[in-house]
Amino acid sequence: MNKFVISTLMSAMTLVASASYAGPPTSPVDINPLDLTLGASNPGLGDFSRGKRVGFLNKVSVKGWPASTEGELMVGNESSYLETTVSCGTDGKNRCTKVINPWGFSAAKERAPEIREHEGTYVVIEYLQASVKSLSRSTDYELVRIYPIDRSAAPAEACVREGANVGTFSDGSRTGRVVKMSNKGNLFKSNEIIVQEGFSGNKFHPMSITDGDSKFVRCVHNFMISGKPVKVQYSQSWLRNPSARDTSYEVISVTPVAKSSMDD
Repeated sequence: MNKFVISTLMSAMTLVASASYAGPPTSPVDINPLDLTLGASNPGLGDFSRGKRVGFLNKVSVKGWPASTEGELMVGNESSYLETTVSCGTDGKNRCTKVINPWGFSAAKERAPEIREHEGTYVVIEYLQASVKSLSRSTDYELVRIYPIDRSAAPAEACVREGANVGTFSDGSRTGRVVKMSNKGNLFKSNEIIVQEGFSGNKFHPMSITDGDSKFVRCVHNFMISGKPVKVQYSQSWLRNPSARDTSYEVISVTPVAKSSMDD
């Protein structure tokens, strides 16, 4: 396949992704958190996850051939660079470095001006994650929408899940911010969140929402897009069903908290 054919195919894929973009929402609160795509498509193959992340937009660039917009989000509030080591290679014996923060995302080249308007601010990013990324992108995450965090979106009262189970291993709570919510999985989808513990820093803890009740999910979602601190109560089980959720931590409730410091 020659360079002209490849270029033509990549251009067509980019046009499809751009044409399906429905534009920014009138209000982030009006979005159904379980239907994050609203007709958007990913230029990659497959639909592994769809979700939202909250953080500081610190980098936007146009790069590659064919060109695409590539961005970086420092997830959470006042976080910094974070990497970890993971198993890699066919035998899993090798160790590779994986960057956790910043989180990278991609978009069509034409969307660079729109995204740059938000650079240097705290934003909500909606995305689609492909099972196999497109050759026209640097990441498998395709930006669908970007907009500022909305302080007014935070519910006045706690989100409480009806009929929650008591943990068979532990019950507890963690205070911080919900900085990610996603619906993910190749065959079976589950709702997952990430909590940034404390009021800043790089301590992130994944949890699962096993109840698909839209009222509860929307309540947690609204706390996330507000960027406000919360207390997340959970139950932890000894065992979990991998097809039902990613973690052994099940979210029971999310309660607003007032930020305080030792100097108060």
